[in-house]
Amino acid sequence: MAAMELGAHGFILKPVTSADLLKTVTATLERVQALREQQRLQALSRLRAIAQAVQGGAQPETVAEGLLEMLRRELQAGKGLVLLREKQEMRTAAVQGFPRNTRLLTDDLRVILRSAAGGGEAPLLLGAKSRQPGLHEVLARHDIGSLMGIPLQGPRDRLGVLLLGRDVDAPPFTLKDLE
Repeated sequence: MAAMELGAHGFILKPVTSADLLKTVTATLERVQALREQQRLQALSRLRAIAQAVQGGAQPETVAEGLLEMLRRELQAGKGLVLLREKQEMRTAAVQGFPRNTRLLTDDLRVILRSAAGGGEAPLLLGAKSRQPGLHEVLARHDIGSLMGIPLQGPRDRLGVLLLGRDVDAPPFTLKDLE
């Protein structure tokens, strides 16, 4: 019973036959695939709602909040921030998990993002073990164990950046999170 409470999906009686083992493993894999498909469809549904909001002329802040909430949930990030370009400056459009006064945070992150990404278009993963100068202090100041930066690219130019942070005690972001 303890195994079932810990998440076991079935049991195999001894003596184990190859057919029983194959049947149990196959059923478990099918359950895992169905769960992943359900999660993927839920995420697509949320993305569709965001796309409809954009098409309906929703305010950028509303869209940024919805996008940030969805990605924080999907990627298990404790903190998130969306910076949108307005003329030559980046302004905070959505904040979740950070204090509302994000001036110090955005100033810190701008420096890190400029030096680490060089203004590139690729997503960026940073952690406390990164060799980026000053990064460890910035992440520690905001209780961030790892940071993911995703450029928001429009048809012609960058619209902004979405930043997700995981707490110090959470597993760091990996390349698999970018898939």
